Amino acid sequence: MSRLKNFQEKQKKLTRFQALKSIFSSLFMTTALVIIAVTVIPKSPTGSIQSIDAFTNSITYTVNVTDGDNAIIPGTLQLELVNQFDTLYQEIDLGITSGIFNSLEPDTQYDLKIMADKGFGLEVLDNQKIKTAEKTGGAITGFAIANDDDYVLDYNVNYFISDPFDEFQFVNLRYAFKSPEESEFNTYSVISLSEDANHTLVESVYNNNLEVIIILEAIKYDMSTVKLDEVVFHTPYQIYASFGINQITDDSVNLYVWAEMMDEIDIAYHVTLSQRGFDLSTQNVVIPEYGEMHMEYEEPSIIFDNLHSNMNYTVTLYAVYNDPYTENTVERVLESIDFTTASSFDYDISIDVMLDYYEVTIILDDPEDSYDTAFYNVYTNDYGYYYITETNQYSFEYLNDSKQITFEIFKPTSTEFYIDIGIKNQMNYQIYIILETINTDQEG
Repeated sequence: MSRLKNFQEKQKKLTRFQALKSIFSSLFMTTALVIIAVTVIPKSPTGSIQSIDAFTNSITYTVNVTDGDNAIIPGTLQLELVNQFDTLYQEIDLGITSGIFNSLEPDTQYDLKIMADKGFGLEVLDNQKIKTAEKTGGAITGFAIANDDDYVLDYNVNYFISDPFDEFQFVNLRYAFKSPEESEFNTYSVISLSEDANHTLVESVYNNNLEVIIILEAIKYDMSTVKLDEVVFHTPYQIYASFGINQITDDSVNLYVWAEMMDEIDIAYHVTLSQRGFDLSTQNVVIPEYGEMHMEYEEPSIIFDNLHSNMNYTVTLYAVYNDPYTENTVERVLESIDFTTASSFDYDISIDVMLDYYEVTIILDDPEDSYDTAFYNVYTNDYGYYYITETNQYSFEYLNDSKQITFEIFKPTSTEFYIDIGIKNQMNYQIYIILETINTDQEG
């Protein structure tokens, strides 16, 4: 083959390769663009009109809105009630909402819309047409927590009764609760209502992730019962977690965190250290499996160090989770603790090893008198776990500008042990520090 033909063949092959490469590159870019689009565009919130009813001059409703990707711009979720001439608005929250539009035109068609803005203007999540008309009936038009108790809730329940033909002898509100472990509502309580009023109080609802059912019903003169409306909702989602301070020193704080495992949702915890309203540091909390925590009696600990002595700080425990009732991502403050670090100090410790005991001497220069007691704890190994088998403490003797103490620690008979020697504050058990640790194989 001539050099010219050889060159032409190579050029053809190169052209085919470049064409294939271009096709695959285009496919790759198209796929990448599709993936990026799917990743960036948030999931649409969902809204549904669960019930709607119309009376002479009023329209009642119950709606439910969820927002799994926090797509709705805060403050834009609302209801619009529109007729040929007027538009009325009511702001609502995520989750289940019951309410009423009053002072409407009789015998008029209205369009009820659930509206929200995801960043591109108001959009309709759901809508339904209905016409006002004179009729007998009633509806639950609102429910809201009436107190601020952490354990037992009272609900202010609003209702609306329409009885233009005097058909009702009595009107009742019947309600019950059930826990997540229960399959149905069992025990109901009844409140007698006045047709002339529009609200009542449902009391003593345990704030324990309960489902609540409220039924509005009327008893006619023939003693037959008519269900007018029904609403089912949950008490606010509760997270069972807390934290506290294990130890405070002059430059650190050690915290413990306890959290109950929740089967239905994933929760991420973190602790933030702040001072005068400014966040200084944040640490994530790793919650062990329940069995692991139960068997080893260990709780997650968080340590913030490099702090300034004798300074005020705040630590705050947060939980981040998707609310199972609204599907909204929530960052919630569970608890905050203020504390003050101990004052700075200097010390000298000497440990003399004797035949069957240790002689310990501590000299402490502690101008602010943060530490008034010396102590030791003896830990011995029993089947792989270390337990405190002996503990003792001693008050310091004041000598000029320093404090001093000498005491003895008898050597344990166990072959595996360690001894913590430290100082603490008798009035505040959280203020303590370990100065020295004697190990099994240590001779001083």
